[in-house]
Parts: sequence; structure tokens; C-alpha cells
Amino acid sequence: MSPNTETPLPRWRILAVDDDSLYQKTTEFGLRNFQVLGRPIELLQAGSFGAASAILSRERDIAVVLLDVVMDTEDAGFRLVKAIREVLGNAAIRIVMVTGQPGQSSMQASLKDYDINDYWNKTELTVERLKAVITANIRSYDQLTTVQRARQGLQMIAESSSALGESRTAHEFASRMIVEIAGVLGVPPEGIVCAGASDGPDQEPVILAAAGSHSRLSGKSISNIEDQSIRQELSRCLSKKETINAANHTVLYFDESLAGSAYAAYIATGRHPDQTETELLRVFTQNLGKGLHNVSLFSQLDRMAYEDSLVKLPNANALLRALSARGHDDRVLMLVDVDKFGEINLTLGTDVGDELLVKLGQALRQATDSSVMVARISDDLFALLGSSQYIDPQAVEFTTANSAREAGLGPISVSTVLY
Repeated sequence: MSPNTETPLPRWRILAVDDDSLYQKTTEFGLRNFQVLGRPIELLQAGSFGAASAILSRERDIAVVLLDVVMDTEDAGFRLVKAIREVLGNAAIRIVMVTGQPGQSSMQASLKDYDINDYWNKTELTVERLKAVITANIRSYDQLTTVQRARQGLQMIAESSSALGESRTAHEFASRMIVEIAGVLGVPPEGIVCAGASDGPDQEPVILAAAGSHSRLSGKSISNIEDQSIRQELSRCLSKKETINAANHTVLYFDESLAGSAYAAYIATGRHPDQTETELLRVFTQNLGKGLHNVSLFSQLDRMAYEDSLVKLPNANALLRALSARGHDDRVLMLVDVDKFGEINLTLGTDVGDELLVKLGQALRQATDSSVMVARISDDLFALLGSSQYIDPQAVEFTTANSAREAGLGPISVSTVLY
């Protein structure tokens, strides 16, 4: 389904419980094509306490029950009220008692003793009055469920903010973001979080994390997204610097004033977020923006502590941390030392020496499996840590020679030591 496809508005579900089949047909005819707040009505029907109980236990989104007092037993209607409120614990559904035997039960006594919302005699309930009663009770149900959802949403936001605070990388934080945003909206986690390009107008936004059918896109640019409409929505969100709520999705914008950089999060919703969800997402976006900024700062500090600034590879601190990790008995450590590197620096200059180190680091990284750690641990000393099946001294020496040629140098040699 295209992100811009209009989704029909959900129906208000009404349950009519009455053992009078003629009255049920009259009710069905009277409510045909009837709408409340721009949404159509779906009428469910039951003729007994048991049938109604089965429907109510299965269908949790019924807005109004039109409930006959006397059915298979004289108190069937009142027993169903107690089942709804006390057994099912449904305080939101609006219950309208309808009786064809006014003498059987007093309206005032019923309203006092049972948690019902309205009480009518069938003779008084014309089609127009029935529509008015249903409209009033649907409005009440809508307001009550809106408050409930807002309260639940705020609680979820508070809990999510705590869980997200445990993230230490932008990828980890963004992955959790998708799950938590989807949770607030009550939809499956299907989405993409990307960071706006910060290195110039020619650079593309990069995908920090993705979930669902997009999960393979993490770490890639948004040009790798196959669905053109999703690419366009993410780009539009970042360029206009505003959140987009559409018929089938929402794209949240995280302003750089809060998040440190600009971010956009595409979430497939299957429907247009309602007013309550839109407000909840606005609050959530502010909290998440601060979290993105914090995790970005943490990542920068982590890079400063564990990444070599010249070759952009792990440094000695990172290697020591990896060596201290347990559960890797099959690992080997190889040290790669560039022979006579000091002479190269003295003869050709430090710029040439730095270029050699950068190219050597890149070559070692590209020539080894992604599971192998490649680190620069001192001036001309590199380390490879990983499974023995992926670390070959001869391959390393060949890679080093190629790196020297690419740097414009003659053949150089390296010393390798395997532990």
C-alpha cells in the first residue's frame, strides 16, 4: 500500500442485545447509513445473555450497548451490566438500558444501583431519538477513551524514556525509538530513522536504524530505500524541518536545537494519527530529541577514547577492552609492524608517513573479515584480533605491499607476530 493511500475511518461499533427479533430488525433499519462524528456505524446483535457475553469478551472496541432488561431471564440485562463492569473490567463502554416492560424495573433505581449510562422505554425510543441517544453516548465514549489513551500514552512515554536512556550508540537508540514510537501508536514496528547530512548539500542522509521490511537498510544512505515515496517523505521532512502526518504513515522531525543534529523517523501506521496520538508524538519527539543529543555526545566521547583519530580505526584502548571480553577462546592476535617507519618519516616527511598509515589501515580493514578487529595501537604498529580462520600472515604482508605502492612508495616490509 502506498504511503499516501487514504485509509477509511474506523466504524463505531454498537451492540444491540435483545431477544425480540422484530425490534432488532427495526433498530438495524433505523441505523442504516447513520454516521457519528464523520464515522459510520457497525451494528452487532445478540439475543441472549450468553451470546452477548461471548461477543463482549471477544470484541474490546464496542462503544455502546443497547441492552434489553428482560431476555432469557428477568434480570439478564442487569447481570450483563455487572459482567461488563466487574468481570470484563470495561469502564469505557456506554450502556443504554432499553425495556419493553416499564413496570419491571424503576429507572431511578436502575441508574442508582447499576453502572449504566442511560435508560429508555422502547415506546419512547423513536428512530430520531435513538440516533440522538447513540450520538450522545458515542461522544461520551470517545472523550473517555481519549483521556484513557492519553494517560496510557504518557505512561508509555515515561517508561520508554527510561529504557531508551540505557542506549549507548545512535544505532541502538534509533532501533529502540522505532519500537517505542510504534508502541505508542499501537502498530507493529515498521520504520526508518535517518540522520540529516551534515557534511554538505551533496551528502545524503544516513539510515541509523530500520525495522520490519526495511531492517537490512541500517547504515546505508536513504538512496537505498526501494520505495520512492518513503525516500521523498524523509527528504521532505528534513528539508521542511517539520513532522508529516499522512493517511498511512507519520514522519517525525527531530530539530537540531534539541537533538544536536537533524533527524527524521518514518513510521508505517496504516492510518492517519488522531489528535491524541499527534499530541503524544509531539511530546515524545521532544524527549527523544534530547535523548538523541545525549547519545550522540556519548558516542563522540566513546570515539575519542576508543578510536584512532588518524586512521579512524580502534585504538589501543579498544583493543584492551576487546581482549578483556570473555567467551572467545578461538581468537588469535596478530601484530603488524612497519619496518623502518621512522626512516620513512625522516626521509619523506610525516605527511607521507601518515598517508601510508591511513592506506595500510584501510587495506587491512578491507582485506579481513568484518568479525576481525583491526586496530592501530602505536605509531607504526597495527593489531588484528579475531578467529584464526580469518587471520593469515602471508595475506597481511601482501596487503601491506599493495598499500605502499598506492602511497607512491617503493616496496616496504612488515614484521608480523602471531599470538
